[in-house]
Amino acid sequence: MDKLFVQWELVGWISVVCSLLSFQQKKRGALMALQTTASITCAINMFILGDVVGGAQDVLAFFRSLTFSQREKKWASSPLWLVGFMAAMVVTGLLTWQSPLSVFPILGSLCSTVALWMKDVKWTRRISLLVGVCWITNHLFVGNISGIAMEAIAMLSILIGILRHDIQWKKPTDQETEPVKN
Repeated sequence: MDKLFVQWELVGWISVVCSLLSFQQKKRGALMALQTTASITCAINMFILGDVVGGAQDVLAFFRSLTFSQREKKWASSPLWLVGFMAAMVVTGLLTWQSPLSVFPILGSLCSTVALWMKDVKWTRRISLLVGVCWITNHLFVGNISGIAMEAIAMLSILIGILRHDIQWKKPTDQETEPVKN
């Protein structure tokens, strides 16, 4: 294996860590900061590996995450940002199109844009499961080892986040915990 390839795969692993940690955050601000870091490191990794479509989508994702992280401010709260980033992702995807498989990073980016626009982190996590399916498919075809690992771990992290934060676990009542008397 080429030494440079290994070094750039290490950059991809930074994305893995940031992505893993992001979906464990209870607050949107922390989730968005980690997503922003994951986007730029993943973009660098993909460009180096020759995945121009995925890299370009992640550069846009970096700027999208920066903007969406400021959503509480008036300038970033307009739905035009959502529409604008989605349009930019479609146009960029078409301009960098490499094969029919290019549809996966485009769809993944579109779903991710909707997920990160959501103010409710619960919906961000749920929609992000579909994002993972799109990106893992892309990484499989490109041969991006850290990308495959990142998406698999992110999907597991999302499921753990859903179990920890989104599902209301019912505590047993006294009747349910008392032993049955015969």
